[in-house]
Amino acid sequence: MTLPRFFFDYGSPYAYLAAERIEALLGPVTWCPVFLVGVFKAGGRRSWVYTERAGEDWAEVERRLSDRGLPPLDLCDGWADRLVPSTTPARSTLMAQCVARVAVEHDRTAAYSRALFRAVFQRSADLTEPGDGPRGRCGRRPALGGRRDRDQRSGAP
Repeated sequence: MTLPRFFFDYGSPYAYLAAERIEALLGPVTWCPVFLVGVFKAGGRRSWVYTERAGEDWAEVERRLSDRGLPPLDLCDGWADRLVPSTTPARSTLMAQCVARVAVEHDRTAAYSRALFRAVFQRSADLTEPGDGPRGRCGRRPALGGRRDRDQRSGAP
């Protein structure tokens, strides 16, 4: 029997929301990490976090977290900026994707991915810093505590 596949990027709040309940809804799935920044770049697109509607989307993410009894977001400073690849590939989710390859080889993708999502979205881990994965943390501050936080992340004035 072929399991349903769950494609996701470690930098996506919506993927985090899905990861927290996908197996409860579908049963076992095959976890398939993708490098969404590359997909966006190939298609000439950008993430919603850089759009004028970002504030509405952040509010939707917050609502879904609350509805599902999950902790509020706690993102590291400069979270969205850190997801944009630069001349250093580690300045994105690429490092997490590389480590995920090892998790795939050891049949630990689901456990690794859930731990990484929780570190990033609940404990302000910085995916761009070596050693700041599921156990590490970057500068901690309450994320999305109000409109100002959302606006800073979306690039709005």
